[in-house]
Amino acid sequence: MTTDYEVRLLELQLADIKRQIAYHEGALQDLWMQLMELRARVTAARRQIMGEDGDQ
Repeated sequence: MTTDYEVRLLELQLADIKRQIAYHEGALQDLWMQLMELRARVTAARRQIMGEDGDQ
């Protein structure tokens, strides 16, 4: 039979796992935003090199 202590320990472990998931989701969102910004910069640089922006 499971004791109250064991249940509390499992609840604490579950809370820790949820906290870790939330942290990693935030980090992934930050990386996704950085990726999108970098893609936009690469696209702009390619257009500039090819003269598509009219600056050349």
